[in-house]
Amino acid sequence: MGRRGVVAVLAALTAATCWATSFKFSPGDNNDWNDCNWKYVGSPPECYPSQSADVARFIDTTATFTCNLATHTIERIEVQTNTDFVGTGGTPTVTVNTLQLDSPTNASMLITVSGGRIQTN
Repeated sequence: MGRRGVVAVLAALTAATCWATSFKFSPGDNNDWNDCNWKYVGSPPECYPSQSADVARFIDTTATFTCNLATHTIERIEVQTNTDFVGTGGTPTVTVNTLQLDSPTNASMLITVSGGRIQTN
C-alpha cells in the first residue's frame, strides 16, 4: 500500500471515531442511563450516550422522564420536557460541553437533579 493509501485509511479511521451519535431517551424496563433505553441511528460503541461527541436528548413533550444517571463525559444534553435526573449509588456525574434547556411550547418545564450531578466543562 502506498503512502496515499495509508493516509486514506488513517483519515477514514479517524473520521469514524469522531462521528457523534444523537440518542433520544426512550425508557423501557427501567430508567437507567447505561441500559439500552435510547433510540439512535448508526452503530455507536454503546447503546447509550458514552462518547465525548454524543448527544443525549430528552424530547418527548407528553411525558415526564426519570433518568438514573451514570458517570460519562458527552458533548451535550438537550432537555425539552419535564425530566427528573436521579443518582443512585455514589454521585454519578454527567459532564457536558452544553446543557440545552428548551421548552418547545409556552408550557412550563421542570428539571430536577437529586443524588447526582450534571456539570459543564
